[in-house]
Amino acid sequence: MSVKEIIYPHFLHCCQETEDHYWKYIFEDLSYGRAPYGVYFTKGFMCCGFKGKEFSYRVDPHIPVPQLFKEVKTILNVKLGIKSSSDILSTREKFEKTSERLALHECNDWTLLKKKEVRGLLLENFIISQNKNFNRIKQKRLLSSLMLAIQLKIINNEDISIYHGRVTEIKKWEKIQNTNLKDWDFNTKKKVIKTKK
Repeated sequence: MSVKEIIYPHFLHCCQETEDHYWKYIFEDLSYGRAPYGVYFTKGFMCCGFKGKEFSYRVDPHIPVPQLFKEVKTILNVKLGIKSSSDILSTREKFEKTSERLALHECNDWTLLKKKEVRGLLLENFIISQNKNFNRIKQKRLLSSLMLAIQLKIINNEDISIYHGRVTEIKKWEKIQNTNLKDWDFNTKKKVIKTKK
């Protein structure tokens, strides 16, 4: 049986900076040189080359452990969207407090919402409320499909209705979530009609 070699012991010390087991496992893996998907180590740097998510972080073993933990966690969180269930819950709580301050509950027009983070959380709440019986993985897949449909403009701003700061309806969504992506023509943004032979 081979013994695992700790390559970056300073990452192992970061495990003491959190009670969240999710992040403990991430930093333990980093200490062995195992990084999340798309992230790699090279010449003393932790890097990611995904388009739009690129970063290059110098792994300095001499900086204080609390600072290292905070910086690495922030990079993985912001650049790659890596979050534990505690992070998601915390974000929702902050969002609820912020939404009260911004009087979001009075907003009835999707086009008035400009912040990507606010829109994302409203769409996530919509998916969860519509699919309470689904597990978290299925909900995440549905949310990814919805975000892709919006990005590709299959679903437009006019298709999304909100009332008192909550998404109440998304036109075309029912068809999209029940249809395989390969059955969509992304050039015309309409469903491909298959003719019988």
